[in-house]
Amino acid sequence: MKHWGQLAAIALLFLSLSGCATFQKVFGSLGGKDNVDQPMELVDFTPSAKVIRLWEHDAGKGTGRLIRNLQVGLDGERAYLVDARGKLTALQRDTGRKIWSHDLKLNASSGPVVQDGYLLIGGMDGELVLLDAATGEEQWRNELSSEVLSLPVIDGDRVIARAQDGRVFGFDLRSGHRIWVYDTSVPLLSLRGNGSPLALAGTVVLGFDDGKLVALRSEDGVPLWEETLSVPRGKTELERLVDIDGQMALIATDLYVAGFQGNAAAIQLTTGQFLWKKPMSSIAGLTAGRKHLAVSAADGKLLLLDRATGETRWSLDKLLHRELTAPAFQQGAIVVGDKLGYLHWVDEDSGQFIARVRLGSSKIEKNIIQDRGVLFVLNGDGKAAAYQLER
Repeated sequence: MKHWGQLAAIALLFLSLSGCATFQKVFGSLGGKDNVDQPMELVDFTPSAKVIRLWEHDAGKGTGRLIRNLQVGLDGERAYLVDARGKLTALQRDTGRKIWSHDLKLNASSGPVVQDGYLLIGGMDGELVLLDAATGEEQWRNELSSEVLSLPVIDGDRVIARAQDGRVFGFDLRSGHRIWVYDTSVPLLSLRGNGSPLALAGTVVLGFDDGKLVALRSEDGVPLWEETLSVPRGKTELERLVDIDGQMALIATDLYVAGFQGNAAAIQLTTGQFLWKKPMSSIAGLTAGRKHLAVSAADGKLLLLDRATGETRWSLDKLLHRELTAPAFQQGAIVVGDKLGYLHWVDEDSGQFIARVRLGSSKIEKNIIQDRGVLFVLNGDGKAAAYQLER
């Protein structure tokens, strides 16, 4: 079978069968653990920046063996954590001191998303829960058609959430009543997980497992445009995987996206017109800075692209097969986490390592968040931390 190096980046992810509740590890699908490329050994370097840990907090039960989409949620002076068993905790953003905690009685799979004074959390059994961000009081709870692995989003008076089976739901923000459903077919074989929707001023855009991008009107779910980011190629189902599961970025009305075994692109959100497109393979996705895009490639390369043209500024190949998170920008550096619990800071200009720390031995969850110069991370054991960078 071809493309071993590229497909090895899927290790520890799952493949999902459409319409089934059974998932296979990629190890088994590829014929055994021996076929998976081992993580590259870390290179020594002299740190030129200092990482300061502001706080560390045990969020509870980690993600376990199932892939989830849990993260640190931020709202003003508070940070929020939810563990796999539904323990929701509010912390002081700057100190990590606990303010309150609630038991949601939920097998949590995504979130918390914090927006417009609300918390949104998805569940493995298809639940979507909206809570008051100040008190943690539940406002409503509704059910989708299958587990919620993507991060929900609020746009105006609509809550948009996506289920694993390909359906997208629009709920009324105040009442929780379902207003619309957008249904799309799911390939027989796909990466375990879903891309999260992005919304702006009445438009919500989603990437799907067949390599297509769709923009919907948030109010009623009416499609506004559909474009193909990547076309499936190859003879086997594995070779034809073109999922858009990773983090996307939205700057003004320009959408930036990278898919698996396909392309990265810049797209005009209002029209769906491509501004540029280039070959790329990414599972975790990308993030956008003032001038650049940082992309975590499927094989473990870290790339810096020009936002306006897509031209590659530099490519770092010292983290191959370490299953990198989507990147974040911090103090002129790009930060990624890996599956062995390390966080790596790379200088944006030179592409050289400047700092490294380790948050335990378990993987860094894929959504690392930078806010007001502070980096917030969560690992697979449920440990959260906040870091500053001094240069």
